[in-house]
Amino acid sequence: MEQVFDTMKGDLESDKTYLRENEKVKGFFFIVFMALRIRFRILKILKDHGLLGKVSVNEVLMELSKMEKIVKKDGKEYLAAVP
Repeated sequence: MEQVFDTMKGDLESDKTYLRENEKVKGFFFIVFMALRIRFRILKILKDHGLLGKVSVNEVLMELSKMEKIVKKDGKEYLAAVP
């Protein structure tokens, strides 16, 4: 649990919300929760494949941010890396 809070405060920089309305605070923490789930899922995948010391979660996220889905006229879908 301590690791989750450290990640939330450090990597996600979400220790301060500056929000006052309940719905906005709930939405903020929902997004933080989803980001944590994604981050720890990537971490588990890296660990399971023996890549934990070789590739960081941030590097994976950076590479994923370059991906774009291309849909051809015939309906086929492809993933491509955008330079």
